[in-house]
Amino acid sequence: MTDLRLRSDFWKNPAIMVSTGLGSGFFPKAPGTFASFLTLILWWLLLSELDYFLKWGIVLVVGITGFWSIAMVAKYGAGDASEITIDEVLGQLVALQIAPNVAWTFVITFALFRLFDIWKPGIVGYVDTRFKNPAGVLGDDLFAGILAGLVAYLIYWLWMQIASLEIVPF
Repeated sequence: MTDLRLRSDFWKNPAIMVSTGLGSGFFPKAPGTFASFLTLILWWLLLSELDYFLKWGIVLVVGITGFWSIAMVAKYGAGDASEITIDEVLGQLVALQIAPNVAWTFVITFALFRLFDIWKPGIVGYVDTRFKNPAGVLGDDLFAGILAGLVAYLIYWLWMQIASLEIVPF
């Protein structure tokens, strides 16, 4: 029922447009992964070369509008329904912003974000189970994005350390 009501009011209600990640939440299989993937493509093609602080501004705007939109669609009984994908968009943006701005790290960041968002280790799981409101819906993905970005940064750093070693043949 939630899906049908959200779909029928999509073009009439900006909160539904935002909360469903501009409709990515209506993707039939794994809408969260689909929204994260679209965010990755958008980042790669349009956002990755923008100013550092402008990108954080975009993340902030997505977070604020996401919080607002999730609160507004609560009347549809959506809560943390699979159609609500603005949280995945926010988490993926945070992960990509923290990770190094190198193409191969984008893919690693995407995979790590999806892993942490599904697995919900530590604080990600705590926020997911403890807060049943817009802050909780966004919060678990925000922390999954932070973890994914930090781990991707660590992988990049380790790779650069290994790559800088001089290997002398014996």
